[in-house]
Amino acid sequence: MLLLVGLALRIATFGDPNLHVDEAWYFLVGHEMHHGAIPYVTIWDRKPVGLFLLYYLFAGISTSVLAYQIPALLFASATAWVIARIAARLTGAQGAVLAGASYLLMLGPLEGFGGQTPVFYNLLIAGAAWLVLQSLDALDAGRPGWRMVAAMALAGTALTFKQTTMFEAAFLGLFAAWRLWRSPAPRRLTCLWVALWIAVGAAPTLACAAWYSGAGYWSEYWQAMYYSNVRKSSTQPLELVLNISRFVLATYPLWGLYLLSLLASEEKNKKTIATRFCTLWIASSMCGIAIIPNFYVHYAIPIVSPFLLYISLIFDRRDIGFFCFTFVLLFTMVLFNPANRLDRKSSIESTHAMVRDIAANRTRGGLFVFDGPSYVYAIAEERPPGRLVFPYHFSQGDERNVSHIDTAAETRRILRNKPEFVMLAPFDITYPSNVETRQMVETYVFSRCTLLDTQLMYDIYETTLIGLWGKCKDGPGYIDY
Repeated sequence: MLLLVGLALRIATFGDPNLHVDEAWYFLVGHEMHHGAIPYVTIWDRKPVGLFLLYYLFAGISTSVLAYQIPALLFASATAWVIARIAARLTGAQGAVLAGASYLLMLGPLEGFGGQTPVFYNLLIAGAAWLVLQSLDALDAGRPGWRMVAAMALAGTALTFKQTTMFEAAFLGLFAAWRLWRSPAPRRLTCLWVALWIAVGAAPTLACAAWYSGAGYWSEYWQAMYYSNVRKSSTQPLELVLNISRFVLATYPLWGLYLLSLLASEEKNKKTIATRFCTLWIASSMCGIAIIPNFYVHYAIPIVSPFLLYISLIFDRRDIGFFCFTFVLLFTMVLFNPANRLDRKSSIESTHAMVRDIAANRTRGGLFVFDGPSYVYAIAEERPPGRLVFPYHFSQGDERNVSHIDTAAETRRILRNKPEFVMLAPFDITYPSNVETRQMVETYVFSRCTLLDTQLMYDIYETTLIGLWGKCKDGPGYIDY
């Protein structure tokens, strides 16, 4: 049933290569890895390598975006199923099923309608939490067993998808360690178990680091994983206010229903170990938001699972349970219309119109996507022009020199190579803008190129006018600025 709910909510988005800027980028990296690209070294980003390895597998299936959109549906529905199974420990069948369905509904307003990172790693964290709860009796008896090892392996794998999962992983390990410490097990044996859990949880990240170190790319890996996150300038005040506003608007049903559950649940339900577990899980997932306080809407996806587990207490009530679920359903329909296939068809058509224009006018080749969907590179069968590829890494002021590559110098290098096509918006679409790089690109296209086409590019939440410049003159050397 949850699989059908997930399909109904997502089927209108299938096939759209510009569904969301992030996942189109991840899929492009996976595609480029099949051509020998190495994340952080020859194609730069700051996401952990586990995410790119997953998209590498998807890209090995097909260049069609369905290769990741269908697995994203399966991951989301599987996560909803795990939530329902965990909720069954707290409440009845009605509350459990409605909690699982609500997870799929809430993904829409939180930009989880496609292949955002938490859509995949939430399954790993939820699976680890389920295994920890299944291990409570064994932990209390001093015999943790294989479930705890598997839980730490899942949590450790999630850490290779996004660094902020360390808080949820740490919570799960500490919670289990506390239960084991209170058991009759000898202290020495308890310490050995905890050491094993730490080793298993850290193993995936250590393996990635060891590979990069052994291959001679330690500095690039360290810079991407840690230094770049510290070096990136904080979000601008105006943008931060807008982000917080959107964040609150997209998550207030979770807070409201959680508060209602606290007030309306029976006292005996509030004092169970499972509800206390959920409260601590909520707190740990919120730490992942607090440590990078950009308040992008999709950053809230990890908090949905623990919130809905507690909310399942109110969903199970015969008097107001279905009313509360209907509220979530209507909220989703207002902020995310799952039946809006028209915009998705327009997005597909406009993206492929750009690709057709490139194919019709190509002589020597070379594409530079300064603005627009990055996956056009793959669809148009054009290789990215350098190590910086994601458009925002060029055009956004906050991303200037965040990587180990000088942004302005890389832009000059790309333009010196005289790309035949450039995708550029007629006005700044990023805030704050990288004025220096934009001026370089505008000077290049205005002096050398012809405007071939303009298309409205339909991201799920916004429509942006993008121009395609081509027939760029292969004149004398590029003028430095």
